Amino acid sequence: MRILIFGPPGAGKGTIAKAISLEFKLAHLSTGDMIRNEISSKSSLGTQMNKLISQGNLIPDNMITTILKKYLPKDNFILDGYPRTIPQAEILTTLTKIDKVLFLDVTNKEIIDRLTQRTQCTKCGKIYGKDWPPKNPKVCDTCKGEIIHRSDDNEEVILHRIKVYQEQTTPLFNYYKKELIKINGNRKIEFVLKDVKNSLK
Repeated sequence: MRILIFGPPGAGKGTIAKAISLEFKLAHLSTGDMIRNEISSKSSLGTQMNKLISQGNLIPDNMITTILKKYLPKDNFILDGYPRTIPQAEILTTLTKIDKVLFLDVTNKEIIDRLTQRTQCTKCGKIYGKDWPPKNPKVCDTCKGEIIHRSDDNEEVILHRIKVYQEQTTPLFNYYKKELIKINGNRKIEFVLKDVKNSLK
């Protein structure tokens, strides 16, 4: 099973994809994690990516494709964060065939509420939010690392990211209309996850 998961910033794509990967024994590929790893390495490519992200822009296709080719298996995966544009979808078609596409539909108001309250561990990368806060707001429950607000989670950047998403990513719904499964993502994660699991069985 080869799955894509779509949704606006803050839709819960990473959380859902991780749960689905465990449930159905799939490799979870997150372009966000790949990009953050590249940025952490402080390579030339990572530095360029960091600048683009801090401005709320998408990473160019050639950069993403270079990273993706290193990790994409032939089968049994859920891909989170790619493709984001029609040209990227066309590139992906040359690499693999997609069976199902999950779309987490979330309102702009909910996106802003979630992202302005989102924090992340600097050590293990675990993400916390309004529905799953850490026990201590400054310390990770899992590894005791420091918890911070990500630099791109301020309202001005969030609104720009939503605009970019609507302009560049929503055309993919028509591109993948045969594989598309729409899920109401405004609810708590356990209800969203239940619907996603049922849609894949």
